[in-house]
Amino acid sequence: MEIKVGDKVRFLNATGGGVVTSVAGKRVTVEDEDGFPSDYGMNEVVVVSKAGDDVMSRSTTKEAVAVAAGETTMSVKKRMQAMAEEEENEVETTNVKTTEEVATEKEREEEEVEIFTDDLDTEEGERLSVFLAFESRDLDKAGTDGVVAYLVNDSNYDLMYIVATTKDGKGRLQSAGKMESHTRFEFKNIAQSEINEWSHVSVQLIAMKPRKEYTLKRAFEVELKIAPVRFFRRGSYVPNDFFDNDVMTVNVVNNDVPDNAVMEPEVAEKKVVEEKETVASVREERRKVTSLARKEVGNATAGEVIVVDLQAEKLIGDVTAMAEEDVLSMQIAEMRRVMERNKKRDGQKIVFIEGRNERLRKEMRYRLKMEYPTAEAENASQVRYGNYATEVTVRKQ
Repeated sequence: MEIKVGDKVRFLNATGGGVVTSVAGKRVTVEDEDGFPSDYGMNEVVVVSKAGDDVMSRSTTKEAVAVAAGETTMSVKKRMQAMAEEEENEVETTNVKTTEEVATEKEREEEEVEIFTDDLDTEEGERLSVFLAFESRDLDKAGTDGVVAYLVNDSNYDLMYIVATTKDGKGRLQSAGKMESHTRFEFKNIAQSEINEWSHVSVQLIAMKPRKEYTLKRAFEVELKIAPVRFFRRGSYVPNDFFDNDVMTVNVVNNDVPDNAVMEPEVAEKKVVEEKETVASVREERRKVTSLARKEVGNATAGEVIVVDLQAEKLIGDVTAMAEEDVLSMQIAEMRRVMERNKKRDGQKIVFIEGRNERLRKEMRYRLKMEYPTAEAENASQVRYGNYATEVTVRKQ
């Protein structure tokens, strides 16, 4: 029997059958009930019903019912292609937004971004005040677990800023960007191993008011020096209005006045001269107070009493930014320096003036007893040195 496209056939050597979809010579392609096409020889199939007759029509009733029910008799490949096309059409339809929807979304985005702080403006805020703040993760172990760095803008101006650490005239960028007025910005987590890099910091600032007219400010470039030891002192961290926890602060600009600003050459030269004169004056004052203590041993006059003033303001100067422990360490170091230079001068008398510092007095006498056991320590003459001085007589060890 001649086989044509559309004939329904049954397989002779296998179970099932299907519909002939193509005929090529003595080979036919049969699509089974699951929609998979396969090639067979004409002698491997037998026609069950011819295309178009009543039997075929009845045999395809299942297909008609499926179509009526919204199903499909397409091959799996065709069905997958159709599903992909439907998905693409759905995506395109979903992505198509009306002009009204686009405008609504834009307004919503603008509302979310424009969180302005103009309502916080104050009269004092017209003068630029900006500082760095460092928050220790554990105040009981100040600095040992690292610190978090913030830039705080306590003014009515928005800022464009650059923060960089510097060394040998070169910088390493730590943060750059824009921040609004009356805000703080966390920009860096500093590990303990990185703290030494923050001994020199450059901060550049440009102030503006993007939403209203304002008084122009000059651009600031401020070079800061931070003693790394400050990060590890509990006393460096104090309360601040911008933070719930105690923080260490470093002024960048205070009431429009920069700290350690890079100045014009003539201004810088004048400042250097003034600083040199101040340093020379302080050194001369200290030389007068501790001149005997600083004489070379070979130049000392026999029987001369060496007087060393260990009072912090005399020995060091301004100690307001220093921790008590650091001041005490410097005072004991000075006592040791003098003792070492004179420990072989049997009978040499040295008077250490302590001032009203009982802790220094106790610590010094303890060190003398432990490190210079042959030395004799007693209260110095109240008539000559007051009530707070210790006289030491050196004895060879």
